[in-house]
Amino acid sequence: MTTNILATKVGAGVLALAMLLGVAPAAFAQTQGQAQAGLFCSRIDQITANIDSRIETREGSFDSRRATRQANFTTRVDSWLTKLATNRDTHDDNRAERYAALEARATTDAQKAAVAEFKVDVEAAVATRKTAVDSAISAFETGVANLRTSTETDADSAITTFRSAVDAAIAKAKSSCASGTTAATVRADFSADIKAAQDSLKATRTSKQGSVQSALTELRATRKAAIDTAFATFKTSLNAATVELKASFSTSAQ
Repeated sequence: MTTNILATKVGAGVLALAMLLGVAPAAFAQTQGQAQAGLFCSRIDQITANIDSRIETREGSFDSRRATRQANFTTRVDSWLTKLATNRDTHDDNRAERYAALEARATTDAQKAAVAEFKVDVEAAVATRKTAVDSAISAFETGVANLRTSTETDADSAITTFRSAVDAAIAKAKSSCASGTTAATVRADFSADIKAAQDSLKATRTSKQGSVQSALTELRATRKAAIDTAFATFKTSLNAATVELKASFSTSAQ
């Protein structure tokens, strides 16, 4: 569950790019149907204002969604950690019951000493496992948090670059109109500039998605390996303690 929560959070930065990919080109595509080539320069202010408005609306929507995702992320992780703690408490209670049952069976001093030693050994193994698992989870969460921050920073940078390219295309179109360049030429150049900005943003998005998935896969694999090792070590310790306990009871019974 934690994996899905954090992975979703990491995707927030990448989503920002997806939200803006079609904004300016879509707005321009609509204006193309409205303005003939010869009227493009006379409507340049209306066209570019429409593009600016759409981009600002999408950026505002993304900022709001980012804040909501952060709040939901915190709530869901807190809930997951609470369930983990509850599950551990249940296992603690179960072990306590088992210890009590063993102590009830122990009748000789040797058996009582063996049960006491068994309890110490198992609790030490449990503590070691808990520390290792918590460390693996913490390392994973830190890695995902760093990845999320990096992704959001890169997304913000890509959006800024996209916006700058759109602004430059607008400024260029207005300047060309003012200098007497034919409206048809200005419109064609403007369309090409907007498309180039869109393509660049799309390429950044695609690249970031690939790197994020690769990084997440590595983080998951590292966490799994650490947790698997922790449980394997615990199993070995528990088996050894159980063998010693059985041997003590067998010896005392003879």
